[in-house]
Amino acid sequence: MTLESYYVLDKEIEITKANPREFAIHYTTYRENIFFRQSWERRVSIFRENAPCYWITLKKQRIGGVCLEPNALSSLFIVPPFVDLFRVLIPLKRFLISCSELNKPIQAYGILSYQTEHFLRLGFWPSECRRVMVRPTELMEQPEWGGELVFRLPVRNRSI
Repeated sequence: MTLESYYVLDKEIEITKANPREFAIHYTTYRENIFFRQSWERRVSIFRENAPCYWITLKKQRIGGVCLEPNALSSLFIVPPFVDLFRVLIPLKRFLISCSELNKPIQAYGILSYQTEHFLRLGFWPSECRRVMVRPTELMEQPEWGGELVFRLPVRNRSI
């Protein structure tokens, strides 16, 4: 099922298809950088041209964004000063149930740690945890520590 460009989720909340580039700018500005992309351009280029990005509005005011497809939700962010994540998640969950294949689970990807409890309370089940290692293969130059710091390799004490 292909989603339309506009939906009314309840009396006050609507979602509207967003331009992926504009969405990426807001996403990068208002969402924690959990993937450690160092440059602005690398952070903004993460959404492809046909990404299923939607603005979330409350009483016609933009309060956040989300990527939605049947059976999938990702890249959720909220724009301050709005903070009521439940106010957004409850109608989003209802919408996802209405447009998803009922024989498949609804997946929520890229959930931030502060959002986890909200998703759990709404019946989402954690499936995997992704951890990111920063620069695991890049060689780094030895810093100059000065003479006060001494490095010694640990030696196993055989008397224990």
